[in-house]
Amino acid sequence: MNQPKGGMIEAGNLTFQVEYRHFGGDRGPAIRVYAPVGKKTVQVLRFDCFERDPHYHYDPDGKNAHWSLSRAEVRDPLAWSLHKLEASTAEMLREAGFPEAAAGVDPGAVSRAIPLVEAALRELTPPALGLTGIHHASVIVTNAERARSFYGGILGLKEVPYPSTFKFPVIWYQLEEEQVHLILRNEADTFSPRHFALHVQDAASARKVLKEKGIEIRETVEIPGADRFFISDPDGNQIELIQWKVPWGAGPM
Repeated sequence: MNQPKGGMIEAGNLTFQVEYRHFGGDRGPAIRVYAPVGKKTVQVLRFDCFERDPHYHYDPDGKNAHWSLSRAEVRDPLAWSLHKLEASTAEMLREAGFPEAAAGVDPGAVSRAIPLVEAALRELTPPALGLTGIHHASVIVTNAERARSFYGGILGLKEVPYPSTFKFPVIWYQLEEEQVHLILRNEADTFSPRHFALHVQDAASARKVLKEKGIEIRETVEIPGADRFFISDPDGNQIELIQWKVPWGAGPM
């Protein structure tokens, strides 16, 4: 048994490929299982230990039978998958329709490979920092009165106090659980594609209101399932306004 480059771990007639996958708005460690079938090497199983929808596949490149795991019953999808591989690989291969590959499984080789698979996946998995969301975006502005007229007067954001420990001029706005922080400087920021985005309930209505207030609307590349456009604040900072008509990943991509 050896561990070649590229996240591939051999175990007798099987090869485990480990990776950290991002798919359809979900993510998590994944294990692909390859076995010789006839004269070809075939992906016979795949375990996607995703955060929201953990599941596994029989014959993912063929019939692709898909089985979801209940988060209420399976608290650690990776541990469950590793145990399933160690205890039932041959049985799963027969269920997937690969009896010859199942007959060639070496349980000892699989057991010896499992710690390597786990170690490789733990290394690939981002550290659990407890991140829960994006708290704020910061932009540079050059005139406080003009900035307040735009962010408070036109966009309707609510100004909130900033920390007393700040010894430099800033303006903070609150929008639901997120904030926009304005940092006052003598010169505007260099123009770039950099921007932040605000959700809107109705993009068409927002366009109309902003046009009536004399704000230039810039249309942009279409995203399926969304309606969006760009505006700029008086200092040229780009702001995207976007209405999601379907949840990201639930419709065409």
